[in-house]
Amino acid sequence: MPSDRVKQLISQKKAYRRKEKRNSALRRGPNIIVKEFISATEDLRETVPSVEAFYLGLGDLTSKLDRDMKLIDPDVQLRVMWYKEAEAENLDDLRVDGVEIKWSKFYLRKHEFADRVKVVDFGYLFVNGYFN
Repeated sequence: MPSDRVKQLISQKKAYRRKEKRNSALRRGPNIIVKEFISATEDLRETVPSVEAFYLGLGDLTSKLDRDMKLIDPDVQLRVMWYKEAEAENLDDLRVDGVEIKWSKFYLRKHEFADRVKVVDFGYLFVNGYFN
């Protein structure tokens, strides 16, 4: 059994890691997090052989997007916007246009100038210099 001192050190290390992950997400911000998600889905789309394989790999990418955004706002709601919302027939249809972000009431009280719903799409990122 680990001693109380060892348990305390382990819990301090875990708290430090959580804080570092949160600070990293705050430094990157929602625009860069969405840009990384769009880039990762494009890379996945180019490397997989079929639509089914794309959907299998997409689970990890959406989990990372959700996890990173919840470090900024734990109650945020996300919706991925696709090039074609209907059922994709081939890999060319599987393009992410952007992400719709619905901030929580707590986040909006803390950030008074934030919009309730923010849409970060490819055009917004391109115009603001994220894809140079």
